[in-house]
Amino acid sequence: MELALLPRPRILELADVGAPFAILRKSIDKSLPAQGYRILIDSAGAYIDAADKSGLHYAELTLGQIAKLLGGQLAQGRIEDHPDFETRGV
Repeated sequence: MELALLPRPRILELADVGAPFAILRKSIDKSLPAQGYRILIDSAGAYIDAADKSGLHYAELTLGQIAKLLGGQLAQGRIEDHPDFETRGV
């Protein structure tokens, strides 16, 4: 599935199969790069691992964009992102 997300995540692997817009878990994973996040979405909803609070924020924004584009649902799959520079921009 191809979605126009801004900014485009480094890894965006989504299927056409829908999932509810539900965040089932948020956790901090210090092994991720600063402001980075990893989202896994299955048939029950989304699981977020983020490097820090900023990463959690950007992960939630990404999920919000997807839900807006898909009429309130999520697509199952995996998303990963982190910025190249400390100050994010497009």
